[in-house]
Amino acid sequence: MIRQLFGVKVNEALKVLSHEKPFYKRHGRIIKKPEDKKDYFNAVRHSPVLTRRVKLADRLHNLLTLDFCTPEKQVRKLKETREYILPIAQETDIRFYKTIKSKCDYWERKI
Repeated sequence: MIRQLFGVKVNEALKVLSHEKPFYKRHGRIIKKPEDKKDYFNAVRHSPVLTRRVKLADRLHNLLTLDFCTPEKQVRKLKETREYILPIAQETDIRFYKTIKSKCDYWERKI
């Protein structure tokens, strides 16, 4: 349905950005299976620039709203951002890289 409404590019971007992949069972039943983190971020890293920028904007927004998360989630998001997101940002858009790195540095000093 997404492809019909918004086109192939948007449909493909959503497939990459979704953390859960559909798994088709018998009788047309679909369940969602969580994707491995490394596989997920590798797919994002090799996706079109627009898809990567959407992911980077989403992560930047997440960093701006970490105040509302538990300390455990804050630490997890910062680690994930340093390990996976910053390399993608560095390859994609230096402005995103600098802004996201700055927010990580801020949060690491704060917690």
